[in-house]
Parts: sequence; structure tokens; C-alpha cells
Amino acid sequence: MWLTPDLRATFHVRKIHPDPDSDLALLELEPAHALPTNYAWQHLHLDLAPPPLGATVAAIGYPGATVGFEADGRARIDGHAIASGGQVGELLPRGRGDRDMPHPSFLVYAQWDDNMSGAPVINASGQVCGVVCRGSTTAPGVGPFAYASMLWPLLVCRIVPHRPIPGVPAGPVLVRDLFAHQAMSGIGWDEVLIATDPERPEMLMLDVPEHFAAGRAR
Repeated sequence: MWLTPDLRATFHVRKIHPDPDSDLALLELEPAHALPTNYAWQHLHLDLAPPPLGATVAAIGYPGATVGFEADGRARIDGHAIASGGQVGELLPRGRGDRDMPHPSFLVYAQWDDNMSGAPVINASGQVCGVVCRGSTTAPGVGPFAYASMLWPLLVCRIVPHRPIPGVPAGPVLVRDLFAHQAMSGIGWDEVLIATDPERPEMLMLDVPEHFAAGRAR
């Protein structure tokens, strides 16, 4: 769904592109209703590098919202968005080392409710730098903390766009190619190297720079 103050637009999920190396997925959406000819799409700006330790980030979500539909099929969300911020306390570029969270993520000292999973995490520059993947837990002497997924694993996710994208070849393409052809907006994507796994040529490997494990210096 895409919501603006003057338009409630409902979208069909045309296809889901899951990333096997993280808990992220890309959705291809198709408007369920005709949009105005002057409808202006707004693109979020992404930072594929993890935030530095101690940086302030915030998650924006609808933890108490309910979703319904009007008689004409348009969506109705009852509830208000909230923003909850905190400081980055730990970077986990190889995951937490357990089966519960093996994907690249980072810990944030913040109160993020469980039903905020999937909410965008915004850095101080207004860029999306992660997605909430685990609601808050409280530890004695520490206070609440939660986890967010890093975004860079999505670069090797392959998608087949259902409509032509200027400059992008037809057929399966890597998300990294969408950034390269400016079909997606963001920074940090060009710092990640993609190579073929010598033992499994059909698989791609990501080589991230050293500062991805320590957080981008700002």
C-alpha cells in the first residue's frame, strides 16, 4: 500500500523476490486502481552501508494499527505512525551466530514493538539503512534493545521486472544493476563487490569493504 494525504492507493503484490541470505524480500506491486496521470512516485533514498556504532537511527511504523477496506476496495488504516529512535550498539555483519538470526544485522538500543517488524530504519541523513527484524527485548542494566537487518545482501537478489526499465536489460537482473542504472536511489551499493562462488558457479558471493563491519565513518 502507498498512502498520501490526498490519495489512498491499494496495490496488488505481483511477485515476491525473497533473498535467501537474509530475512528481506522485494515486492513487485501493481496498482489495484487507476492512478491520476499526474501521480508522482516518491522514492526512498537508501544507504546500503551499515550505520556507524553510536549513530542515532529511528524506525517508523504502525505498531497499533488495524487495516480495513472501504466499499470501493480502497484501503483504510486505523492508527497513527510512530517514530522511535535510539543508538546503534553493535554491528553483526555475519549475523548473531545462531540459527535464529544468521543474517547481517545491527543492534539498536531502542523500544521497537514486536509488530513494528518490517518498518524502515532511517539514519540521521534521512536515508533508509535497515529494516526492523526483531522487536525490543529488555536486559538488566541495559534497557530495551532491538535488531534491524542490513540492506546490502539484497544486491545479489535477482528479479524479473514486469515492465521495461530504461537502461536495464530485459530478463533477470540483479538489484545492484537497478542502482547502477539509477532505477533505485541510494549510496554504498557500488562499494560491494560481487563474485562467482568457485565451488558453485551458479551462486554469487558478496565481498563487503572492511568498514561495513565497523560502520561507515561520517
